[in-house]
Amino acid sequence: MQVNGYTIENDAHLAGADLAGANLKRTALTGADLRGANLKRADICGANLRFAILINANLTHADLEGTMLMGANLESADLAHASLIYAELFKANIEGTNLTHTNLHMATMPDGSIHD
Repeated sequence: MQVNGYTIENDAHLAGADLAGANLKRTALTGADLRGANLKRADICGANLRFAILINANLTHADLEGTMLMGANLESADLAHASLIYAELFKANIEGTNLTHTNLHMATMPDGSIHD
């Protein structure tokens, strides 16, 4: 699958990619390298981002409802104003992640707890 000139697939090398506003709904990006990628306002609902590298990624205002982020590395990512309703973050690294005004309703957190 091609989006904004980038190949979207498992283990894709998308470091620094500009995917702002992209439709990535239900895509398979397991293990993808999205380090420093711009995903601002992207629709990532239901996508599989297990074990993806999202260090320093811009996910502000992104829609990640129901997204699988198990084991993903979100260190220092910006998720301000993003929606992670029902997202799976079990064992994800969220150290230094900006979660200001992020909707985490019913999301599974890194420790396995369910966010209210």
